[in-house]
Amino acid sequence: MLMNLGQRDEPHWGASSNALYTEILDDKDGMFSVQFDTPWDFPYPIIEKMVSSFPNLVFEGSAFDNVDHFYMTFEGRNGEFSWQEGDYAEAFGVDEDDEPAALENAAA
Repeated sequence: MLMNLGQRDEPHWGASSNALYTEILDDKDGMFSVQFDTPWDFPYPIIEKMVSSFPNLVFEGSAFDNVDHFYMTFEGRNGEFSWQEGDYAEAFGVDEDDEPAALENAAA
């Protein structure tokens, strides 16, 4: 999904621009793992579309936001997408009483 600079793709992607820093982490033995950054928000529309388009595949993942200290896990099975909010401090091994800068550095 290529875009012109400045073009917003929120109706399809769910974020203000395309994925950034995309990296394939694993592609073997029936497992495909990819990591990417998106500006502003989790790309619900595209993930939901992938899950519904490939109901025989299992999707699992997590997402986080360093600014708002938000963490979530998600999965797609049998064409159905679901997610749940997780504990940011627990996910990144930091104490909730830490200063905000320490929390951001832990997730980086």
